[in-house]
Amino acid sequence: MKLITRYRWILMMTIGFACGMNYPCIGQTHPQIRVHELPSDQYQALQLYRMLGDSELKPYPPEKMYRDFPEVWDWREMAGVTPVKNQGQCGSCWAFAALGVLEAQIRIQTGVEYDLSEQQLVDCTPGSYGCNGGTTESAWSYLAWDPARIEADYPYEAVNGSCRTESSPAYIRTIGFDAYHGSEEAIKSALVDYGPVATSMGANDNLKAYTGGCYADDSNTSINHGVVIVGWDDTICDGGSWIVKNSWGTDFGENGYFTIRRGDVHIGEYFSTVQYDVIQPVEFVVDDVIFADDDAGEPVPGAAIHADFTLTNSGRETAENVRAIFSTDSPLIVLLDPEAMITDLAAGETIAVSDVFTLILSDAIEPGIIIPCTVTIIADAGETARPVNVLVGPIFPIYSNDFEGNSDEGWTHGSSRQDQWVRGMHGENDFPRFDPKQPFSGTYMWGTRLNKSGNYGPDQETWLQSPPINCAGHSRVLLRFKRWLSVEKAIYDQTTVEVNGTPVWINPESDDWVDRQWQDVLIEIDNFLDDDRNARVMFTLASDAGVEFGGWNIDDFEILAGVGPDFEAAFENRTDGRIIMPDTAMAAGEPFTLYTEIQNYGPRRDIVEFIALEVAGMFWFWPQWTETVSYRTDTLEARSFSVETILAFPWPAVSGHAEGVSFWQAMLDAGTGTVLDYDRIIWGW
Repeated sequence: MKLITRYRWILMMTIGFACGMNYPCIGQTHPQIRVHELPSDQYQALQLYRMLGDSELKPYPPEKMYRDFPEVWDWREMAGVTPVKNQGQCGSCWAFAALGVLEAQIRIQTGVEYDLSEQQLVDCTPGSYGCNGGTTESAWSYLAWDPARIEADYPYEAVNGSCRTESSPAYIRTIGFDAYHGSEEAIKSALVDYGPVATSMGANDNLKAYTGGCYADDSNTSINHGVVIVGWDDTICDGGSWIVKNSWGTDFGENGYFTIRRGDVHIGEYFSTVQYDVIQPVEFVVDDVIFADDDAGEPVPGAAIHADFTLTNSGRETAENVRAIFSTDSPLIVLLDPEAMITDLAAGETIAVSDVFTLILSDAIEPGIIIPCTVTIIADAGETARPVNVLVGPIFPIYSNDFEGNSDEGWTHGSSRQDQWVRGMHGENDFPRFDPKQPFSGTYMWGTRLNKSGNYGPDQETWLQSPPINCAGHSRVLLRFKRWLSVEKAIYDQTTVEVNGTPVWINPESDDWVDRQWQDVLIEIDNFLDDDRNARVMFTLASDAGVEFGGWNIDDFEILAGVGPDFEAAFENRTDGRIIMPDTAMAAGEPFTLYTEIQNYGPRRDIVEFIALEVAGMFWFWPQWTETVSYRTDTLEARSFSVETILAFPWPAVSGHAEGVSFWQAMLDAGTGTVLDYDRIIWGW
């Protein structure tokens, strides 16, 4: 197991120094009670103990290492820290360390001093335990998804509470963090490059008596406390010291700080830095983007198209003088009218924007081409850019599944440990931290661990796989699905989209991936089909033992192809149907599923569909499965695909074998009675 994994787990269990698990919690509203004032037995009882391992953390970049350091470096003297706070009798030092570094970064880089809410982290951070301990890393991971509120809106209480960020506006979002091996040169370099850094240490009983000077402790006290290094002083402590910001109030030590001999009680063995974005007063969410021509048809070569989308002001102030701008680097789109004025939006307001922009597609485009574009929303107080794709048609759906059927319809899943894939949705009493509460459409989606918080488990290798999808005869084959994914950076947790075993997408190594809305994903997969032009798509997730996110959520899966000039000749406007069922012997209790797939390559048509079960010359007809001949009429849309479960049940406990079981399917044109297609499967066990 990687050290960062052990480090995060150990800190999760131990960094809750001075945690009030057995004692009443007193917070900043009661400053007369401090951690360092507790009796020795309470002070020791509040320390959580774990042994720290030794393996692989990221080395600090050699090109950023300095060698000629001054004797003293102190961010307190350079307006690089924010005021010392008091965690009270709550094991939230991890939250104070996380925000201490974040607040310092912002002040150094912008000159603005924020007082961010530690209570938000105590109440809301997945992977941590509030007053019972946590990690700076879990806090920073969480703030990438649910940004930091300010103390005035979410005040500190020093107790575990319910998360209530919906009632207050967001100010700061983390966009990445890094954890490094600690060394004198690395920490000094980071202090110069970035500002104060987060670290951990073993807080011994004698630390609470510190009042000034050099604090030295040559014991081997295990890590149990999170703090912020704000500088160094090489003129004291016989070899140098770190200047440390604590979270025990200003009457501890030197106005809340202490100076510790370098290397004592694990101080600085590991350290971490964070990156952030200041949230603008106005931010936008652009969703449900649809490009169509004047007749609401799909974009095709030579067409004039417009855009519809929904727009939400997710900021904390009214958006005034709002306008939308369409842009692309592609020469295949001519921008006749790429800008549109939009009404003012109050904070939290959502509107439908219709029929904006005028774009002309080149006649030379081949159907199935994906054109990357951007829709930018600009207001007086902020702007947001949203990448979008124009998919040029005509498009034929080789396969589609909205996962609303009565069975999994050939989709399989598994794991190296506990299989966490579920087809469904979160329950009414679930409170997912990262997952969507609802599927993109309907009431079913595929997701990892669709219960409670929705976070995937530790040390998992789990996968979801489609049935084989035949793409023979098609060119420019595309994979399309709706994605809501949250996962830690790939050096810890990795997710992939694979086609026939080859990854076509992997989450980035350097940053966490956190979708905040459903994303429309389009990937060209023509070069990844097997020799028979089949596609089998797999979604994977491999996690370590550290921080957990929400993982995969997938809906409205499609395999598409462009309809070129040879399409009608190749497929002769035909309609194909087939029956799909298990092809192996089944164990008792396993789900038996029979389903049909229908592809209509031609125009819209009405059909009559017969499905029958034959056993030893006897027939039973769907949908009632009686001996009376029955059928169903249906309408197939032009160039369409559908999948439907027609029989599903747990396989009973049976012995022996059976032969001569057949399932028949036939489709007739409802107007002419012409047989469009038929299929027969012979099955047995």
